[in-house]
Order: sequence, then C-alpha cells, then structure tokens
Amino acid sequence: MKSEFSKHLRSTLIAALGWVGVLFLAGEPVNDQTWMQDFLLSKFIGFGLWGLCYLLYKYWSRRRLLPDELMEEEKV
Repeated sequence: MKSEFSKHLRSTLIAALGWVGVLFLAGEPVNDQTWMQDFLLSKFIGFGLWGLCYLLYKYWSRRRLLPDELMEEEKV
C-alpha cells in the first residue's frame, strides 16, 4: 500500500513541477526597468523545471518507481 502511494506521490510531484514550469514560461514581467532580465530569468527557470521533470521521469521510470499507467508506452 505504501509503495502505491509513493508511486502516485512521485507522479504528482512531476506534474506539479511541470505546471509551475508552464507558469514561468507563460508569465510576463511587470517591471519596466528590469523587464528583459526578468523575462529571461523566468523562461530559464521554466525550461529548467521542465528539464527537471524529464530527468525525474527518466530516473524513476527506469527503476519502476512510477505508476504503471505512466510507463505504458515502455511496455510496447
């Protein structure tokens, strides 16, 4: 039972990080004086979070630590 909970917790963490990454990618800075710096920083953070999601997915899926629904494509 604990193992299934942990698997779903990991998949939820990946989804949450992905959505936070989307917010950083879709957001636009308000401050006019540092607009370009804030814009580039938010995009860098957003892509960094997506990269982290990818790395976590690859790491956990290789070790079979994610729910089976997420790893269906690897079974084919």
